[in-house]
Amino acid sequence: MYSKEDLSNFLYFDIETVPLTEDFYSLPIRLQEAWLQKYEQIKKYNSQDSEIETSVEENYFNNCSFFSEYSRVLCISCGILKWDNGTTVPTANIKTFIDEDERAVLSGFKTSLEKFLGSSPGKRFLCGHNIREFDVPFVARRLVINQILPLPPGLDLNGKKTLGSSSC
Repeated sequence: MYSKEDLSNFLYFDIETVPLTEDFYSLPIRLQEAWLQKYEQIKKYNSQDSEIETSVEENYFNNCSFFSEYSRVLCISCGILKWDNGTTVPTANIKTFIDEDERAVLSGFKTSLEKFLGSSPGKRFLCGHNIREFDVPFVARRLVINQILPLPPGLDLNGKKTLGSSSC
């Protein structure tokens, strides 16, 4: 069981992604060509589960938001829990970074993340649903694509081992 102090050391977060373009044909040619290769992989993988085949355009629309090369971060919401003296119920401090300009969203989140993790290095952690498999790598890639560097410590997983099956 986590203590109040433990729970206060987690930054809970989630991201929402949207396609880079309105439709497949609005992508730059080199990304269209790359998506066609990915489309073939997706078709091959899904052929075992379903006999329904979608067009390239429909497949792009349905799947591109899972891939950082073809989509962008629309918003990031994050929060921390705080207990006032003697209370048993925490207060949630929540902040949402949302903007049509992805760089503004990423820069704001990066600044908050650095402030949160930097105040107690090694004692503060990120927490969220499937963040190790999706949110953290996605945000890290989009930071690199947007040349917002260096990566903050919580997102720079280069050379790091996974924590195994435990997760908050």
